Formats: sequence, C-alpha cells, structure tokens
Amino acid sequence: GRTTNNYFVHMEPEQQLRYDEFDEKVARIAHILKKRPLTRDEREAMQRMLACMRMLCDTTYILDQDLKISPKIEELRRVIEEIQSAQPEAKIVIFSEWVKMLELVADLMDELGVGVAHHTGEVPQKKRRAELKRFRESPDCRALLSTDSGGLGLNLQAASIVINMDLPWNPAKLEQRIARAWRKGQTRTVNVINLICADSIESRMLDVMEVKQELADGVLEGKGELDSLKMASGPQ
Repeated sequence: GRTTNNYFVHMEPEQQLRYDEFDEKVARIAHILKKRPLTRDEREAMQRMLACMRMLCDTTYILDQDLKISPKIEELRRVIEEIQSAQPEAKIVIFSEWVKMLELVADLMDELGVGVAHHTGEVPQKKRRAELKRFRESPDCRALLSTDSGGLGLNLQAASIVINMDLPWNPAKLEQRIARAWRKGQTRTVNVINLICADSIESRMLDVMEVKQELADGVLEGKGELDSLKMASGPQ
C-alpha cells in the first residue's frame, strides 16, 4: 500500500519579501510573453528566477548562507517527532533537490538524535555505497538524506516513509523518488509526505503536475479520458 499526505507551511516575512522580489521580475517577463515570444536570454532569466523562487520555498539559506529561515524545517521537526513516537524503528528517506536544504535537515536530525546517511552528488561513489549499506543494515541509522541522485536505480525498501522537502517540475521524477521504497517486494505500506509552501509557485505546481501525470497516463498507459483533460494552450 501507499498513502500520500501534503503538509502546507507558510513563509516567514523576510522569506516572503525575498520571494516576492523574484515573483515581480517573473511577472514582468510573463507580461512580455503575452505580446511576443521570449528571446533566449529572457527564457533563461525566467528559468533562473523560477528556480530561485522554488529554493526560497524551502529556505533562504540556499541563496544566502547568513540567513537560515525555513518553516519547512520546523514542520519536519514535528513530523520526525511524531514518527519517533509512533514508529521508533521506521526508516525514512528524505529528498531535496538542493544540498543546502539537506544540510539544514542534517542539523535537525543531529539535534533530534536521529542517525543519518547521505546520498548526494557531493558524496564520493565509494562512500555512497557504504552510506547505503549503513542505512539498510544499521538500526542506529534511521534516515537517508538524498538529492535526486538517489531518485533513480536504488533499492531502498528498508524505508517505509518518504519525505519530499520540495517538489520537482516533473511528476515522473517525483514517482522515481517514491519508487525507491514503494516497489515490488515491499511488505509495508509506504507513507509519502510532501512538504509544500502555501500560496507559492510550489503549491501551484501541484495542479500542473496533476495534469502532466494524467496526460502521461493517457498517452503512455491508455488510462483515463484525454478529451476531458483541462489543458492550457499556446505559450502556456
């Protein structure tokens, strides 16, 4: 089995202020798009600013290492404390697209006394194998912190909980993360928890990802009714 829960958090004032600065810049480029196609430089600038908005949905720390604001980390604290109380033996995989976000997660886990292993592009290949072995076999190692380098090809059936600190653009990538634990041979229900920044690009991505998934299911799997999909048109 598999359960999915979306937990919404709200930005703090300084985090919101920095987010809004990028949001206004994106809105100006989007206004240009209504009149004409964007140039390559404009498209790339928009992509960079959208990425910064997504980073700020996680934490200010990714863009400014002097400022550690992250309501998601406080929400994660509550989630981990609940898991420690209800399922003390459960193993957890925590995904984020950004290593800096995982640094904050690692600090929290250390504070809570939860042993962790790491699987990111910054960890040497040989050490990654040792970290994965420790996660699978050591009762003292309860969580694996991973970027999307761990979202493909790994067997993480030791875990029964998958926490996504952020959402990827592509629903297939999100499914690849979850499929590391929720796969053939898994004997326990896998609980998926998505931490989502409310009233932001991240919360709007949920609807886009749903349409993308329905489109993929219709085209590739023959599921659903493609005629009934609410699709945007033109430049959108």
